[in-house]
Amino acid sequence: TLDEGNFSIAGHNGRCASCLFKDIHALENGDEITITTSDAVYEYEVYDNFEVPYTDVSVLEDDEDKTTITLVTCEEAYVGSTIRVIIKAELKKVTPRGGNQA
Repeated sequence: TLDEGNFSIAGHNGRCASCLFKDIHALENGDEITITTSDAVYEYEVYDNFEVPYTDVSVLEDDEDKTTITLVTCEEAYVGSTIRVIIKAELKKVTPRGGNQA
Protein backbone atom coordinates (compact mmCIF):
# COMPACT_ATOMS: atom_id res chain seq x y z
CA THR A 1 0.00 0.00 0.00
CA LEU A 2 0.98 3.65 -0.28
CA ASP A 3 1.51 4.07 3.46
CA GLU A 4 3.90 1.20 4.20
CA GLY A 5 7.06 -0.20 2.66
CA ASN A 6 8.23 0.90 -0.79
CA PHE A 7 5.48 1.51 -3.34
CA SER A 8 6.85 1.53 -6.89
CA ILE A 9 5.42 3.02 -10.09
CA ALA A 10 6.88 2.61 -13.58
CA GLY A 11 5.91 4.90 -16.44
CA HIS A 12 6.91 5.96 -19.93
CA ASN A 13 9.34 8.81 -20.60
CA GLY A 14 8.83 10.92 -23.73
CA ARG A 15 6.26 13.09 -25.44
CA CYS A 16 3.44 10.56 -25.93
CA ALA A 17 0.01 11.01 -24.33
CA SER A 18 0.65 8.10 -21.96
CA CYS A 19 4.15 9.30 -20.98
CA LEU A 20 3.52 10.17 -17.35
CA PHE A 21 7.19 10.71 -16.49
CA LYS A 22 8.32 12.98 -19.34
CA ASP A 23 9.68 15.62 -16.93
CA ILE A 24 10.99 13.26 -14.25
CA HIS A 25 14.60 14.44 -14.75
CA ALA A 26 13.59 17.86 -13.38
CA LEU A 27 12.68 16.49 -9.93
CA GLU A 28 15.11 17.53 -7.20
CA ASN A 29 15.62 16.72 -3.54
CA GLY A 30 12.90 18.44 -1.51
CA ASP A 31 10.32 18.43 -4.33
CA GLU A 32 6.88 17.11 -3.43
CA ILE A 33 5.06 14.20 -5.07
CA THR A 34 1.33 13.97 -4.31
CA ILE A 35 -0.79 10.90 -5.00
CA THR A 36 -4.54 11.08 -4.52
CA THR A 37 -6.74 8.01 -4.11
CA SER A 38 -10.42 7.75 -3.26
CA ASP A 39 -9.45 7.29 0.41
CA ALA A 40 -6.53 9.66 1.03
CA VAL A 41 -3.95 12.14 -0.24
CA TYR A 42 -0.34 10.95 0.15
CA GLU A 43 2.45 13.53 0.18
CA TYR A 44 6.04 12.43 -0.43
CA GLU A 45 9.31 14.38 -0.44
CA VAL A 46 11.99 13.53 -3.02
CA TYR A 47 15.32 12.56 -1.45
CA ASP A 48 17.19 10.90 -4.34
CA ASN A 49 17.37 11.02 -8.16
CA PHE A 50 19.78 8.58 -9.84
CA GLU A 51 20.22 6.13 -12.70
CA VAL A 52 20.67 2.36 -12.77
CA PRO A 53 21.00 -0.33 -15.44
CA TYR A 54 17.58 -1.72 -16.44
CA THR A 55 18.53 -5.05 -14.84
CA ASP A 56 18.96 -3.52 -11.35
CA VAL A 57 15.77 -4.26 -9.43
CA SER A 58 17.27 -3.58 -5.99
CA VAL A 59 15.63 -0.12 -6.06
CA LEU A 60 12.27 -1.85 -5.56
CA GLU A 61 13.20 -3.28 -2.16
CA ASP A 62 11.74 -1.83 1.04
CA ASP A 63 13.77 0.67 3.02
CA GLU A 64 13.88 -0.61 6.60
CA ASP A 65 13.28 2.74 8.28
CA LYS A 66 11.21 4.73 5.73
CA THR A 67 7.90 4.55 3.92
CA THR A 68 8.81 5.39 0.34
CA ILE A 69 7.69 5.65 -3.24
CA THR A 70 9.97 4.78 -6.15
CA LEU A 71 9.33 6.16 -9.64
CA VAL A 72 11.01 4.28 -12.51
CA THR A 73 11.34 5.31 -16.16
CA CYS A 74 13.69 5.04 -19.14
CA GLU A 75 16.61 7.44 -19.40
CA GLU A 76 15.81 8.13 -23.05
CA ALA A 77 12.47 8.16 -24.80
CA TYR A 78 13.30 5.43 -27.31
CA VAL A 79 13.05 1.67 -27.52
CA GLY A 80 16.16 -0.08 -26.33
CA SER A 81 17.24 2.27 -23.55
CA THR A 82 19.23 0.24 -21.01
CA ILE A 83 19.31 2.90 -18.27
CA ARG A 84 16.47 3.62 -15.84
CA VAL A 85 15.95 6.91 -14.01
CA ILE A 86 14.96 6.35 -10.37
CA ILE A 87 13.25 8.89 -8.12
CA LYS A 88 13.00 8.00 -4.42
CA ALA A 89 10.68 9.94 -2.11
CA GLU A 90 9.69 9.52 1.53
CA LEU A 91 6.11 9.68 2.82
CA LYS A 92 5.61 12.84 4.87
CA LYS A 93 1.84 13.17 5.28
CA VAL A 94 -1.40 11.25 4.74
CA THR A 95 -4.69 13.16 4.68
CA PRO A 96 -7.90 11.08 4.70
CA ARG A 97 -10.56 12.02 2.10
CA GLY A 98 -14.33 11.86 2.08
CA GLY A 99 -14.85 12.69 5.71
CA ASN A 100 -12.99 9.59 6.93
CA GLN A 101 -10.76 10.45 9.83
CA ALA A 102 -7.92 8.01 10.47
